This record gives sequence, structure tokens and C-alpha cells, in this order.
Amino acid sequence: MSLPSVYLGFLIASVLGFGFHALRGGTLSRLLLYLVTAWGAFFLGHGLASLMGWEAGRLGSLNLLPAVVATIIGLVAAALLAGPRGRGSSRCTGNSKVYLGHGARQSGSKSGRSGKGKDLLSAAAGRDHGS
Repeated sequence: MSLPSVYLGFLIASVLGFGFHALRGGTLSRLLLYLVTAWGAFFLGHGLASLMGWEAGRLGSLNLLPAVVATIIGLVAAALLAGPRGRGSSRCTGNSKVYLGHGARQSGSKSGRSGKGKDLLSAAAGRDHGS
């Protein structure tokens, strides 16, 4: 494999890693994880295809098709093994309060209203329902 092929391989793998990070999101450490994984999986896929004698999807001396498939598999595996995204992610943490609506019963409440007798809609409109 020539040096320009290595450069092209790093470029293609980097584009795949950046694209995966753009789709999944995450922190700078996730970006580094995806880049290193993309580089390793790309050249692993290329090497395995060379050992097995596959000629499909070649670009110059690169076995492009197997390398891209290996990169995608590696990125998905890295995302699964790394677990859920950290702070700043869009996933729900379970700490949000849910409005049950006027007349809906909350646990420990007889009237179905919270604390001072106003529901969120009447408080926003500036009205009080008889408290």
C-alpha cells in the first residue's frame, strides 16, 4: 500500500467518524473515540479484505467497500459499548415533573390540585380557581 493510499484511507475514515459523531452527537471525548475507532476499523477491514483476496469495491490499492463496512460496524459497536451519552445529552433523566391536568389526582392530594390550589394553566393566565 502506497503512502497516498494511506492518506486517502485516513481521510475517508475521518469523514466517516466525523459524520457518525454529527449524527449521534456527544462530547469531545466521543469524537475522539469515533475517530480512533474509524481509523482502526477502516484499516482492519482493508487488511482482512487483502488477506482474503477480495477485489470488490477497490479504489486504487484500497479495498474500499470492505473497509467502509468494517468502519460502520466498528462505529456502531463503539457507540453501543460506550453506553449512553453523558451530560448535555438530549435523553430524559427522569427528574422532570409531569403536569397531570386540572382535576387529575396526584398521590397524597385530595383535590387533585397542587400546593396552593392553582393549576399551571390558570396560573399562566392569571386566574385562580376559587382558592
